[in-house]
Amino acid sequence: MTTRAIAPKAAPIGVVKVGVFHHSNQNPNDRKRNFSGYGNERPDPRWPNNAKLAVSFVVNFEEGAEDSFEDGQPVNDKLGEFASFLPDGMRDLAIEQFHEYGLRAGIWRVLDLFDEYNRKVTFYLCGRAVERSPEIAREIVARGHEPASHGYRWVCI
Repeated sequence: MTTRAIAPKAAPIGVVKVGVFHHSNQNPNDRKRNFSGYGNERPDPRWPNNAKLAVSFVVNFEEGAEDSFEDGQPVNDKLGEFASFLPDGMRDLAIEQFHEYGLRAGIWRVLDLFDEYNRKVTFYLCGRAVERSPEIAREIVARGHEPASHGYRWVCI
């Protein structure tokens, strides 16, 4: 089973190059792959307080954007902390609750931890998840975090 993101039809095409974020309307099939990166001329970043390490936190906000009978898909999402052994065509309440827990409790704990340590992070937001839980998306932005697009919804193909 392969998982991929589905974007709304109006979504622009984005291209990311190694080391440079570049958005383009160019067909992604025309993009040349970059295997060399910076090569032997690596940048020498100057981090605050002469830090030797930078950490980037990215949190995925996808719950509610996965395959589900509720959305009319013929199968439930099969990915989680455990494998779903139910046959296709049968609703899997355990997997559904696995996804729901993140929004009911987990996200609020994570947001509070970032506040406690005064850290701002990027949240990858699936459009369908935001539609289902707009109050969480608003809270992410209100607390000063960076929202980023993570497609519209996930489907298993």
